[in-house]
Amino acid sequence: MSNLEREKLSNAIITLIGWVSRRGKISIIKLCLASIIVGFFELISIISIAPILNLLNSNNLSSFTSIPFLNSIEPTRLLLICGVTFVFILSITSFIKVKTISYGHFLSSEIGQQLSIKLLRNFLGQSFLTHQKRESSEIINLFNYH
Repeated sequence: MSNLEREKLSNAIITLIGWVSRRGKISIIKLCLASIIVGFFELISIISIAPILNLLNSNNLSSFTSIPFLNSIEPTRLLLICGVTFVFILSITSFIKVKTISYGHFLSSEIGQQLSIKLLRNFLGQSFLTHQKRESSEIINLFNYH
């Protein structure tokens, strides 16, 4: 991408952010935070698979000796506990991910509605002479293409 294209893109993003309402900006921040939380849960789910793989490969508790209460649990029960914990973390992660994606789609449509209303008001708010000078094909192309 050339510098001119980057500048045009950044100017367009700044303009669009200026058109979004305060509530929309807060919603965008909430969506970003929810995405970060989903990433954190993804990381936890990846980390939580390590003890299960460790138990399956070694079948002993040598790697868990640093945690006192795990020494008294036999490996099959510990494998069950780790497996259930992993499934629980994975299901929470999936639920939060689905909710974040659906909220992103909802937010996208809401912001799209706000922007289209402002653009339509801007278009209709122009003087009568400006509308008279335009050709009807230009107007149809403008609303259909964009």
